[in-house]
Amino acid sequence: MKYLLRSLFYTILLFSRGTLFGQFESDPSMLDQQLNDESTHTILSQEMSNETEMSLKKVQLSRLIKSNFEEFKFLNNKDKTLLQKYIQQHKPLLSVLELQSIQEIDLEKIEKLILHIEDDFSELEVKGLTPRWEETEGRVSLRWAREFPKPEEFNTSDSLSSSYLGSPDKLFIRASFSDKEHYQLGIITEKDPGELIWSKGSRTGLDYLSAHAFIKKPFRNIHSIALGDYRMRIGQGIILDNSFIAASLIDPGFMVKSPDFLKPYQSLQENNMMRGAAIQFQPSDNSSMNLFYSKSRIDANLSLPDSSIGILDQDQQLASILNSGLHRTKSETDDRNKLLVQYAGGYYKRSFQSNYIGISLVNAKQDIRPQIESSAYRILVNDNTTQWYTSFFHQWTIRGTLFFGEIASDKSFHLATVQGLLKGLGKYADFAVFYRNFSPSFNSRLSQVFSSGGRSQNERGFNGIFNFHVNSKFKINLNWNSWNSSWIKYRVDQLPDNHEMSIRMAYTKKRKWTAYLQMNNRYGLQNTPILNENKVSPVQNLNIRTHFEIKINRDWTWRMRFEIHEYKFQNSKEYGYLSFQDILFKGIENSISGNMRLSFFQTDSYNSRIYVFENDMLYQYSIPSFYGTGTSAYANIRFRLSRSWIFEARYSVVYNGYNDNRITDVSNHNQEIKFQIHYTLR
Repeated sequence: MKYLLRSLFYTILLFSRGTLFGQFESDPSMLDQQLNDESTHTILSQEMSNETEMSLKKVQLSRLIKSNFEEFKFLNNKDKTLLQKYIQQHKPLLSVLELQSIQEIDLEKIEKLILHIEDDFSELEVKGLTPRWEETEGRVSLRWAREFPKPEEFNTSDSLSSSYLGSPDKLFIRASFSDKEHYQLGIITEKDPGELIWSKGSRTGLDYLSAHAFIKKPFRNIHSIALGDYRMRIGQGIILDNSFIAASLIDPGFMVKSPDFLKPYQSLQENNMMRGAAIQFQPSDNSSMNLFYSKSRIDANLSLPDSSIGILDQDQQLASILNSGLHRTKSETDDRNKLLVQYAGGYYKRSFQSNYIGISLVNAKQDIRPQIESSAYRILVNDNTTQWYTSFFHQWTIRGTLFFGEIASDKSFHLATVQGLLKGLGKYADFAVFYRNFSPSFNSRLSQVFSSGGRSQNERGFNGIFNFHVNSKFKINLNWNSWNSSWIKYRVDQLPDNHEMSIRMAYTKKRKWTAYLQMNNRYGLQNTPILNENKVSPVQNLNIRTHFEIKINRDWTWRMRFEIHEYKFQNSKEYGYLSFQDILFKGIENSISGNMRLSFFQTDSYNSRIYVFENDMLYQYSIPSFYGTGTSAYANIRFRLSRSWIFEARYSVVYNGYNDNRITDVSNHNQEIKFQIHYTLR
């Protein structure tokens, strides 16, 4: 504790000029919540957002349609719906400045959108289907990273099952080319530390290879065709959604998902893609339809026949699906591509101006039956190899209130539903209410919904969000989430009531500084083993954060944060503290940009860990957890060598081994070096 306070004092003294300051990011308790909230407001990395927006071509006002809004990640689905409704009611628009009259959308978002729209009073032109090669855009990215010192697994004998098969280098290559109006081609490959560059267990020889080809609007009634690896969504994601979702506890508009979602797969998650073909039809101006087929192999652990009881001819069963995507050891490579999964189906959506209703049908198959377990929490898990799903989804506006949701069923009529409403109370207030109820027996592997576990299984609850703008500078956000289960879960042998409450008060002086105070309190239950039985005890996590960010001038920004985490389990308490300071440089007329961070942390154990969003290289993000006692620092730098070439470097180090204000174990530290280069074809 002395070390923490002393380090905090010297850090503040070093960076302050008579005034104390802090930062701007978000949520504590769970990693999922942290990732969702941080990514919404930083869009994974402000650098990535800026680069993407710089590459966007201006859209002519007369050609502005709903699909154009998908390019702007700062707009949530509520904003897109309001924009579409306004354009339909007031078309033809005479000036892009008319969009400023939509009071329910934050003026800063409108100002940002206007930068990408041009006034144009000419009639629509009819373009040919032939790609314009002179308008082709592309980018090739190469990245190398390595940690020092090497983990022990790299130094062990090859005869040990825990030894890594490959080098400690991390390699990444991405190439994409597109004419935004006609096609998009892309390929991604990656090698994680410990994996072999060339693997015999992979059909391509590479550990991970993903490729896609998108054809856009080839014919009048076909919106797009996806070949290879892709991501898509049905309704609100109860049955199928393998896209990244920027859900937010602060901006409830991001809770409303768009069902017309079909994009290239660009993730490094090796077992989550749709691999095959999909096609989006548009039979009329008011209807759309999607048909898809996917067949791929994913990593899985299989159970062998039990010879101890004389059963030698039984088939293998699926013990677990592995999501890490790592193939570093012999046991990990043995589990590669063991399970064949297949998805097929589609949906139909009918639009009524900015409202819609839709229906879907999906068939899911796998070639190995799940293992039947005697564990009480897994009794209701379905062990069928073939499953049918159907759903009905909707979005409707009634007297200024947006109603949205989806209800789904499997072939045994196990139900899952999400229903919500969104209401704007003028420009300075809005609220959202979200209800979910998922049967314990409903189980879709590629589901992704707003819930405590992120999936549509064994949970029911309410979530309420209220935003109030006292004025244009001072904002208050309140969030309440309450949920329970219809059946017991892993490590919880009781049907508990879980609660989460957060409050955030933020004050912003535009283009000068911003500050906020945030508190998050999460309550639940967890098993406590006592002899041969489990006792259920309450668990509480309380996080309090102060954050300040100041714009020193147009090129330099300074951030500071201090966060406390209190963990209560039974009658014991643990505490965690973390503070950091950032310096960011981004010159408008300078080819060099970068940022640095110095942070100090002290926690009693892993239970009181603290998650922090870290700025990383372009198209990357990082949200590590810090625990123990130590210091962390990193520096990112970017050089724009020319219009086409960008070079980046990153160095990070974490020391974790302090005792009595001294480093007692010098070897207990981790360093990482990264280099990345981009070539852009415009």
